[in-house]
Amino acid sequence: MRRFLYLLALNAFAILQPALDQLSSNPQYLILENFRLTEVIIVVLLLAGGLPGLQLTAVVLLERCGRGRLADRVMNLWLASGGALFGLVLGRWIASVINAAEIGIPQSLFALLAVPVAIVVPSLCRRSVAFQQLLALCAAGTLLFPLSLLTVPAVRYQLLGQALSAKAPPGHVGNPVPVVMIVFDGLNGMSLLQPDRQLNRKWFPGFARLADMSTFYRNTTTVHTRTDHAVPAMLTSTIPHERLQPVEADYPTGLFRLIFDSRQYQMSVFEPLTRMSPTELRQLLHQRNSAAQVMRLLSTLLRVCIHVALPQELPLQPAIPREWFGLVPLLNAGPKPMKGQIIYGWDEKRSMQGEHFISSLKTAAQPAFHFLHIGLPHYPWSLLPSGEPYVAAGTVGSAIYGLNGEIWAADEWPVKQAWHRNLMQIQYADKLVGQILDALEETSLLKQTLLIVTSDHGMCFVPGHSLRDPTPDTLADLLPVPLFVKLPGQSTGTISDRNAETIDILPTIADVLRMQSDPLWAGSSLLAASPKPRKTIRGVFDTVLEPDFPARFDHTRRMYQALGESAGESHIAAPQTLPHLVGKPLSDFVLTSNVLAYESQVIPAAVAPVLYPPKVIPSEPFKPCLIQGRLTGAIPKDAVWLAVAAGGRILATTRTSSQQSFREKWVAWIEPELLPMAETPLEIYQVEDPETSIRLSRIPIRAGINFQEQWEPDTLYRND
Repeated sequence: MRRFLYLLALNAFAILQPALDQLSSNPQYLILENFRLTEVIIVVLLLAGGLPGLQLTAVVLLERCGRGRLADRVMNLWLASGGALFGLVLGRWIASVINAAEIGIPQSLFALLAVPVAIVVPSLCRRSVAFQQLLALCAAGTLLFPLSLLTVPAVRYQLLGQALSAKAPPGHVGNPVPVVMIVFDGLNGMSLLQPDRQLNRKWFPGFARLADMSTFYRNTTTVHTRTDHAVPAMLTSTIPHERLQPVEADYPTGLFRLIFDSRQYQMSVFEPLTRMSPTELRQLLHQRNSAAQVMRLLSTLLRVCIHVALPQELPLQPAIPREWFGLVPLLNAGPKPMKGQIIYGWDEKRSMQGEHFISSLKTAAQPAFHFLHIGLPHYPWSLLPSGEPYVAAGTVGSAIYGLNGEIWAADEWPVKQAWHRNLMQIQYADKLVGQILDALEETSLLKQTLLIVTSDHGMCFVPGHSLRDPTPDTLADLLPVPLFVKLPGQSTGTISDRNAETIDILPTIADVLRMQSDPLWAGSSLLAASPKPRKTIRGVFDTVLEPDFPARFDHTRRMYQALGESAGESHIAAPQTLPHLVGKPLSDFVLTSNVLAYESQVIPAAVAPVLYPPKVIPSEPFKPCLIQGRLTGAIPKDAVWLAVAAGGRILATTRTSSQQSFREKWVAWIEPELLPMAETPLEIYQVEDPETSIRLSRIPIRAGINFQEQWEPDTLYRND
């Protein structure tokens, strides 16, 4: 019994506690996969006692076979293994506490703690009575850690069916007009403007059309720059807290629950990330039996445990299912549901999501409530303004050239390139707005509908700063969001610069629908006479701003400085390092015979329609406008200026980064109209002198790049 307690204690702190800690911080996974109490209990029992039971059984069997000395060695091995696992967990915890990554200390250094712990634990178990008593006491964690899981309201709600922690106001709707609400993701409202602070009608005709029939609240800001806090805050009119999860149990008085409880609406809720929708609306039902559910949960938790114990810089990491991050597979082909909770994969088939939502905008016996949260223009940036992809499906990923984690390079060139890709996806979001307006007009619902279009947060494109986390220098990039409110019967547009926050949307909806408001709501109706006297931001740092936020227009100013105005009516020209070279024939240049000390790998090595090397068979058509490459060999310290050519002319110009950590990679953009009509191998040239741009030296293309290793890192599904 004593030995079993030792094994239980080590297992409890090395496996059980990390697994349950991760699960308690991600209850939306339980909700998405619809795990039940009995299934979770079985998994907890297996995690708590399965391994210690097997270990002790092996030792006892050896003893009964007369192999006592071998049994002692095996027992020492089990103790050392448990100590090593605990050392890994402890090292990773210490690294996170001191923010080792931020100060440049590799996590693998702390992983070395596993070695002395593995050596010391068996020795102490033999010789130290105090340590033996400590381990016996720690074995109580086998019982206590599972109980701590039930302290999370969302877990209790899913597993025990416990009622929500707060009571929503009565859900009766006095004015049950149709409601359509669109929430884009990562869209800065200032990106829609021209330098004169008016909507850019050439680039964004859909938003301009919407503005002509609604009120454009141009001074609207978010209260958080992360989706998992920003969307729940918007739907519940609350100031988010970092400990809260994006589930209904933590935000029980939300818009969806109010509409559902009124029993006056037919609801369709397209929400790929948060779990704020009532479970009564659930459409995604699993066909797995309990045994399959147990194996699925156990496998996922073990993979997560390994991931959080091993140093992040190790190349081999366990593959964690998409569902752990709230990402689900695509809906199966065939009839698609038109009401209830409809869940798509976050970053896949965004055009399909939009088409599905539009098809649900039909007249019904009851007034309809339609909600769409869609990952546009949020990365992965992979869509042209038309909605066509420009990279092969399965190679998109969230890896962005110029980003180290979520920090931009200090070099402005890769930031400009990413900003252009972001703007193209805003243009696709604009197209989607126009299609939604068309659908509402075709069904004669537009005039009577309360239509709200907004976003959860902005996106930062400031070299050297975080893409997502605000600083005083990047508030203009991350806080402003668009907000268009078309009231029932409204047909003329207006612009309002009154103070507005995303937490004002729910009170405004309640005002229009004549629903009882909640005195605990942090926002106030935009139809009220007096706007709030402050703006609130929560997250990396909490702050309060003055209600007038003129600095928001800095985003628009910098956007035009970085990308310039396009000569076309609707085309946003991609940044080129040497734009005057694009389109020129190679015969206009001096092609040198210089032998360079480096080569280039390219993805792809041909521009249409078959990619090589390696052979890639795309699952759907795409336009290979984005060319990604890497220089190998004796790479110069200074930036290398490059020209990408095919078919005897230059298609794009770019350069490597001037920043050391990015200097071997490069990205080039080929305008769609320049793509050859047939398969045409690429050629890469170094521009010898960017000032004269006359002499070009060909860079050999090295075959054999594994694009999945280079462009699909383990952070593929790590979400905001």
